[in-house]
Amino acid sequence: MDNESAAAVFVDRDGTIIQDADYLSDPKQVKIFPGVPEALRRLKSKRFKLIIITNQSGIGRGLFTVDQYRAVEEEVLRQLGDGLIDATYFCPDVPGQLSKYRKPSPGMIFEAQREHQIYLARSFFVGDKEIDAECGRNANPCSNWI
Repeated sequence: MDNESAAAVFVDRDGTIIQDADYLSDPKQVKIFPGVPEALRRLKSKRFKLIIITNQSGIGRGLFTVDQYRAVEEEVLRQLGDGLIDATYFCPDVPGQLSKYRKPSPGMIFEAQREHQIYLARSFFVGDKEIDAECGRNANPCSNWI
């Protein structure tokens, strides 16, 4: 790892750091799981970049807008604590649509890697579904994706 690259923990959002509410579009429904802010702060103290990677097909399905997504994202970041998350990436594509970004495709990870100088071989992906682990393996099959 060179001096310009950092390890990251990529984290799924719905069902991993917040309670999963189908097609969440209302910031009032955001409920962070107990212990998540503390766990993320511990990772941050170990110099990991923290990046949220989330599929948001509700946008592509017309169930909510990008502005509604952003309002929810803002509330998630507020509840987690200022400056904890380094970046958030979302994919609005629906399942079955050709997409290089929708998990399990690694496009969002690769975009984060480029924008934040991330060393994937020392990075992790934490999620609640098999597509999260698969996304991590697709980004770097030799890494530590959980």
